Amino acid sequence: KDIEPLAFDLERSRELLADEGWEDNDGDGVLENTIDGVETEFRVTAMIPNNEEFKKMFEIFKEDLAKIGVKMELEFLNWKQFIERLDARKFECTSLGWSGSGWESDLFQIWHSSMIDEVPSSNFIEFGDDEADELIVTLRGTFEHEDRVRLQRKLHKRIAALQPYTFLRCFQAPLMVWPEKVGNVDAGIQYATRPKIRYYPMAMRPAGR
Repeated sequence: KDIEPLAFDLERSRELLADEGWEDNDGDGVLENTIDGVETEFRVTAMIPNNEEFKKMFEIFKEDLAKIGVKMELEFLNWKQFIERLDARKFECTSLGWSGSGWESDLFQIWHSSMIDEVPSSNFIEFGDDEADELIVTLRGTFEHEDRVRLQRKLHKRIAALQPYTFLRCFQAPLMVWPEKVGNVDAGIQYATRPKIRYYPMAMRPAGR
């Protein structure tokens, strides 16, 4: 909880880009830089799932980037096309959402560098870091809850420092035991995340009992 989110600061972003040689030399509103001997404009295409939430979010993102000379084009795809391109890693920029059931997850699939060579895998961005790898492997062999929390927080700090993703938002959702919600279920977990509701039955019983 002591990790501060990145500040939203377009002027600081502009300064950082200028430090790396990105300037609007021809006055057309788009930054340029010389890459491998070729003057190149800062243009990027964002591959986005075709839903209203992502559309609204990235339209704002596009407008903000334009203010500092970065030209972003938006490519909206249906879910099947999006997943195919994501798995093949044929994109320049994208956005993803993760959700959990409230229990701990194995972080290997998303963050371990060995998943870079596994195509498809959830390490879509090809993140690799020796310290993160060591923490992930250590977590797999650690069973004491307090030790696992300590290691996971250490990994969180490492990821926050390296910024392989820019995390836009995070929220918590309630977990409720509600056996009467679905018939013929002894106990269950209802995982409510707007606008979705998922229900995980824990045990089924024969009808009539």
